[in-house]
Amino acid sequence: MTRAEENAAAEPIRAAYRLEFPWCQNPGCRKPASDIHEITPGPRRRLAIGKRALLLSLCRPCHLNEVQKMPHAKQLKIKMQVDPEGYDLEAYREVMRGSCGRPAVVLTQADVDAA
Repeated sequence: MTRAEENAAAEPIRAAYRLEFPWCQNPGCRKPASDIHEITPGPRRRLAIGKRALLLSLCRPCHLNEVQKMPHAKQLKIKMQVDPEGYDLEAYREVMRGSCGRPAVVLTQADVDAA
């Protein structure tokens, strides 16, 4: 599947997320959201693009200047707080698994809670 096809397939999930969360989910921000952020590093973004468990709705300044620079544990903590129904640490671990089947980075719920 090409990147364009992946984006098109994920768009209904992302559009529904935008409708459900129209305001920036970065704590303390009260701006309308303009971006959908995937809680994954660059090359793994393609695996996360349509997974609600790995999405945050953000305004552009929070996206570019704050959230994408945060450690993933902190991003996941925000997700857990602002979208508890969508929070799924195992979905993050699944995307982070390498070709050998083990996560490249192992985050625990304690790591997320402490972030």
